[in-house]
Amino acid sequence: MESYDPVGELDQICQTNIKEICMTSARPLVHLYGSSQLHKEVISGINEEHYNKNKMQIRYKSHEFDDLVDIKEFDESTRSDGLFRKTWFKKVYDDMPSVMILIYDWSQDSNEIGWNYREEEIRRSIGRLRDRSREAKLMLLIFLNENEISSSQGNKVENKISSLRKNTELEPKGIFFVTNGMHGFSNLSRKFDKTLQDYSLGFYKDMKNITKIKQKRIPKDDPLNVRYNFKNGYFTEIIKDPTKAVKFYQESYDLLKEIKESKYYKYSSTEMREVADLVVLKLLHCHFKYYNIEPALALFKSHFDLFSRKIRKMKEKIKFLEMNWKYQWMKVYGTMLER
Repeated sequence: MESYDPVGELDQICQTNIKEICMTSARPLVHLYGSSQLHKEVISGINEEHYNKNKMQIRYKSHEFDDLVDIKEFDESTRSDGLFRKTWFKKVYDDMPSVMILIYDWSQDSNEIGWNYREEEIRRSIGRLRDRSREAKLMLLIFLNENEISSSQGNKVENKISSLRKNTELEPKGIFFVTNGMHGFSNLSRKFDKTLQDYSLGFYKDMKNITKIKQKRIPKDDPLNVRYNFKNGYFTEIIKDPTKAVKFYQESYDLLKEIKESKYYKYSSTEMREVADLVVLKLLHCHFKYYNIEPALALFKSHFDLFSRKIRKMKEKIKFLEMNWKYQWMKVYGTMLER
C-alpha cells in the first residue's frame, strides 16, 4: 500500500493551515523584535499609509526581547526527495522573514544610561538576528526622549546614525529615531513604510533568483522542476506580478501531469495527487482573485477528471479515496466561489 506522503508528514501546525495557505494570497513576512508593547501601534501606523495602492500587504509576526536569546539559524538539514520539501510551507509562511525590525523604547529613560551602553546592546541583538538569517534585511526603530535628541553633548542624531552604521553595518535608510512617541512616528511612517516595502521586495526577488539558479542545474524534464516552478510562482505572486505567477504555477502543474511513475518510481500516485491539489489551489486562487472565472472552471473540471481517473486505478482497498477526494474538492471549489 502506498504510504509515502510528504505533505502529510508536515508538522501539525503547518498541516492544519497548508491548504488555507494555498487558498490565500502570498504575502511578505516581517518579524518584529523588541519592545512588544509598541508592535501593534507601529503596525497600525504603517498600515494607515495608503499612498501606493499597489504596495504589498505585509504579514507581521511579533516577538519579545527574550526571543532573541534562543534565536537559531534556520535548520536546512532536513531534506526531502519528494516533489515538495516537507517543511517549506511552514518555513516560508512563518519562519523566513523578508525583514526583521528591531524596536527599542527608550523614550522614558534618563540620559544617565550612556549611548555607548545602548549601542552595545543593539549590536548584540543585531548579531543574534543575523545569525538567524543572513538574507533578511534589518531595520532599527528607536524611540527616544526629546531632550536626548536635542542635546548638544555629542549625541546628535547624525552622530548616532553614523556610529550605528559603523558598528552594526546597517544601512542608514534602515535606521529610524523617533521622539514624541507614536505621534512622532506618524510623521515618519511613510518613509518607514517605503523602506520596508523596498526591503521586502528586494528579498523576494533575491529568493526568486536563487531558485532560478538552482533550477538551471537540473534538466528541464526533471520532476524537481515542479518544486522550483511552484516556488518561483509563490515569490512572483508576493512581488505582485500575477500574470507571471500563474505562468509558473501552470508550468509546475503541467510538468506534474507528465511524470511517469515507471520512470520516476520514487514518486507515488498519492504524492503526486497531493502536490497537484496544492498547485491547483494556488492557480484557482489567482484566477478567482482577478475574476478569471472561465479559466478557473476549466482548470477545476480538468483536474477533477484527470485525478479521478488516476485514483480509480489505485488498489481496490483504497478506492474509497476517490469519493472522499471528490467531496473535498467540490467543497473547496464552492468555498473559493463564495470568496
